[in-house]
Amino acid sequence: MSTLFVDTINEKTSNSGVAIPGHVIQTVSYNIGQGSPAFSSSTTVTVGSGQTVIIGSGTITPKYSTSKILVTGFNTVHANTGYTYMRVMRDSTIIQTPGNAVGYQHASGTRISIPVYILDTPATTSQITYSHRVDYHGGTVNMIYNYGSCNLTLLEIAQ
Repeated sequence: MSTLFVDTINEKTSNSGVAIPGHVIQTVSYNIGQGSPAFSSSTTVTVGSGQTVIIGSGTITPKYSTSKILVTGFNTVHANTGYTYMRVMRDSTIIQTPGNAVGYQHASGTRISIPVYILDTPATTSQITYSHRVDYHGGTVNMIYNYGSCNLTLLEIAQ
């Protein structure tokens, strides 16, 4: 068995970058009040049946087109009536509906935390916006954003 000791690793070609497969290249994290839209801790949004709202987003610009993006986070949904389900979007495309595809049922005043773990392959070095979108159905719903209830962390992973 051999041991390799180094103090620095230099690129062979300047500005080409060193990407070690499986390692995190960059991390970007957004909490409620950051990203777009920037909700305060007491924001309430009222929407009717069939409407949608973006409740947290963040951007990342991959360094390599071969990278994967690990999208993690959670969203706390507090609805008074009706039912909702959360979508995770890459720009304007739905990439996943975490959990039950038919949606999360809510009784009056129910608060549910929905975790997000998605490994995405965007195949680009252009800026990407990932967001949480909530779709409402079955009545008017008041969404209450509080207690740091939205977090989105984006990790670029080298391949």
